[in-house]
Amino acid sequence: GIWSNGDLPSAFLDPPQRMDAEQSREMPPKAFMIITVGFVALSAAVAAKVESASDLLGVVGGFAAVTYAYLLPAEMARKLRATAPGLAVDIASSPAAFIFSWQGQYVISGLRLCTVFGYIAAAQCAMNMLRG
Repeated sequence: GIWSNGDLPSAFLDPPQRMDAEQSREMPPKAFMIITVGFVALSAAVAAKVESASDLLGVVGGFAAVTYAYLLPAEMARKLRATAPGLAVDIASSPAAFIFSWQGQYVISGLRLCTVFGYIAAAQCAMNMLRG
């Protein structure tokens, strides 16, 4: 094969080590079953209640898409602007170097505004879905 035993790190060759009770954070089986059944039951209830798939997609897709497309980039840009002096990275060669110019705050504000409109639209879909 590609790898010989001499090339593999010891973590791949040694059997997995069991963590002691202090380090282990395993979920009890009863709690796992309650959470799993709860998620399945809630999903089934929502699917039975929703008459229109577009409302359901509007709620789920609206909240998720707005969060990942607008809110996360805005908050990442805000954090970069706040910590830029301490970074050991050449920001000027970054594709997002404009974040550090005078335009950066306007871009961040615009993304936050889009987030608000997106959440309002998703909430309207949720209200339509609940009204039936």
